[in-house]
Amino acid sequence: MPIAAPASRRKRAVESFKSAADCIGPIEPGLSLFAVTRGQFSMIDAILHCLDCVGKAEISLWTWTVAEYEIQCLERLMLDDRLTGATLVIDHGARGKNKALLDKWANIFGPRSIKLVVNHSKIATIKSADYKLLLRGSMNLNFNPRFEQFDITEGGQDYDLVRSIEDELEVLPMDAPGSAVYAQTKLASAPRTAAPIDNPYAAVRDRMAATLRKINLQTGALWKCQERWFVAVCAAEDEQPAPDEFLFFLAPSARLAADAAAKEDGEYVTNYCHVASERGGPVERFTIENPD
Repeated sequence: MPIAAPASRRKRAVESFKSAADCIGPIEPGLSLFAVTRGQFSMIDAILHCLDCVGKAEISLWTWTVAEYEIQCLERLMLDDRLTGATLVIDHGARGKNKALLDKWANIFGPRSIKLVVNHSKIATIKSADYKLLLRGSMNLNFNPRFEQFDITEGGQDYDLVRSIEDELEVLPMDAPGSAVYAQTKLASAPRTAAPIDNPYAAVRDRMAATLRKINLQTGALWKCQERWFVAVCAAEDEQPAPDEFLFFLAPSARLAADAAAKEDGEYVTNYCHVASERGGPVERFTIENPD
């Protein structure tokens, strides 16, 4: 079977408003297709189209659950001699939800055709005399009336990887304990589900915190240059403002406090200010010279 080099792989990306056949098109050596659908077809529809293109084949399905319709479709293909075999890699929780369907699958495709794992992936492989197809995506086997993505490749290392994992999986009895299922899924060898791994962001955070702790800001001089003043603006130099007319200002000196109080939106609004270091205390009178 010809296997194309990566550089010569036939790549397409489509946004599908069509059926599986229209979207995928003919199957060719080296095919690489990515598509986004709006629920026009399901994974089983894509599989059926691929089988129409490649002829008699062996398939495998990776799924979280399976329904009656999909089994009926594949049974029909088996009876028509279009399938040489089928393997179901399914989440072990299906034993409780779909035991009757799993029994039916085993009756059609044989007692060694079901492999129990901990699974949420949606994958299918199709192996014919001339093609090795790998289909994967977000869509389930059944109807999907929503945005979904999927891709198909032919003759790549991705196909070989999936098939090698399938070959490693044992056929467990339907009453196998969950510990046996977890063991063969090898979840214990995954860092996030076994020994915890260090959070790389925590190391960055700690280094930054150590750097910040070395910084010593000398802020005393900044606050010393600002003193507290109470200022009242006056219409005349000899006006005697009431204590509640004095407003709080921060400034290096009484003169600058008076200058700040004499302005409104940057414009001088008075020429006279009374300034006290505390409300009700001794007052200094300032005449503001308006530069305008």
